[in-house]
Amino acid sequence: MNKGDVIADRYELLELYRGGLFTEVWRVSDGLLGRECLLKMPKVPPSSPQEARQFINEAQAMARIADKSHIAEVFDAGEHEGRPYFTQELVTGGSLSEYLDRHGGKLGVEEGLRQLIDVCEGIRCAHEVGVVHGDIKPDNVVLTENGRAKVVDFGTAIRLSRSTLPLDQVMATLEYQAPEHYRPGQYGKVDHRTDIWALGVTMYVVLAGSHPYRLSPDAGYVAWADAVQQPPDLQHAPAETRSIIAKCLQPFKRDRYQTVEQLLSDLKKVRAQREQTPVSKARRLLAEGIKLYKTEKYDEALKLLEQAEHFATSPNLLAWKGVVLECLGRPGAAFNAYEEAVALDPQTESAKHSLQRLRASGLAADEPEFVDKEITCACGRTFIWSAGEQEWYRDKGFDPPKRCPECREKKKQRAAAGQPNRYQGTVKMVSADRDWGHIQVPGMPDIYFHITGLKYDRMPVPGEKVLFQLTKNPRKPTRPMAIEVEPV
Repeated sequence: MNKGDVIADRYELLELYRGGLFTEVWRVSDGLLGRECLLKMPKVPPSSPQEARQFINEAQAMARIADKSHIAEVFDAGEHEGRPYFTQELVTGGSLSEYLDRHGGKLGVEEGLRQLIDVCEGIRCAHEVGVVHGDIKPDNVVLTENGRAKVVDFGTAIRLSRSTLPLDQVMATLEYQAPEHYRPGQYGKVDHRTDIWALGVTMYVVLAGSHPYRLSPDAGYVAWADAVQQPPDLQHAPAETRSIIAKCLQPFKRDRYQTVEQLLSDLKKVRAQREQTPVSKARRLLAEGIKLYKTEKYDEALKLLEQAEHFATSPNLLAWKGVVLECLGRPGAAFNAYEEAVALDPQTESAKHSLQRLRASGLAADEPEFVDKEITCACGRTFIWSAGEQEWYRDKGFDPPKRCPECREKKKQRAAAGQPNRYQGTVKMVSADRDWGHIQVPGMPDIYFHITGLKYDRMPVPGEKVLFQLTKNPRKPTRPMAIEVEPV
């Protein structure tokens, strides 16, 4: 096949997308529907009807999987000049392997877990319809434009449906083959748990940047067959993922996760734990803010970046805040953000260049250093923090005010009377798992409280009167949170 050829009077070959030992994948233009997709076809006509059926079985395996959010979608199948073909979705983000190469060989834990959970979701859906992938690896995972992972290349799954795998028919990549690939007599036949082994290797490659078995891909069949029977070296994997990877890489299938659903459950628990850390919350808000910036929703992006600052500040966050402020026509505020970024890390090149540009243009002087700000008090009222007050607070080294003048005055009166700075309210509701609830106070929005903020050994019940103090709610920064909750 050559560029410009037309397949089945419909698909024009645009460029070779991927070439394999027996097949080629081309990016094509669909003349009927007016869109681009991928076309996969054997390099030579099949030598028998059985070979032709095996090729089309790959398309049928992918088509049987209902969840198209994690598996590339199959569009069409047919035959051209004696060779079968099928077309599938064109995913433009490249392979996970290429993405790893562009990011230093491995991913951070949060991003890596997101990609790996997507891959596991795809494999789970395949297993539900009786399809075993058989060759899971970063090369067979592609990324969409928004960074979500999809599983492709189910060609090996056809051979894995057989009861035995003769050596000359093993098509999976050596580095990702489980012990039962090499020694079925000792470890049993290949089944869905073989995919779980390959997922374990893929997890380590993504999170650690190397293979858990220290062998060259060229080491040979016998060397790999011996290596995978030994415990892997997982020292470079993040600590919270080592036990998960180790369970995937057990030589005997009975000792691994028995379903991908079980593996997914543990991965999601690790992700949930990490998402509760302030740094992770800040990173997530920063990522969402950048997406809004790219769609020119600058006001919404700035709100998210400012929320991220409540959890953790970084040079990258401040540099992006400066970019958004410039887009909003606030060069002076942007200048301040860039200065803070450089103060945290003098090697922040983007912020340094932006500072130099603003200094040279003189735009930084167009905006006053301080402008009036609207602040929301814990009681729900808003008040204006004037530019003059801001300068005075800065000169005195004071933190910005968090309460409105009325609440500050009440606090002074309580202090003068020797009363504790507490509020009284009524418990409105308690969650089903009795882990959190809401308190209702007249004139205020419902106030969230958590079991860790209780001052006694039980959860209050709806309708019960309680005393509490207020603090900032990390889940909803615009609303307060109750702490030191105790019965009246």
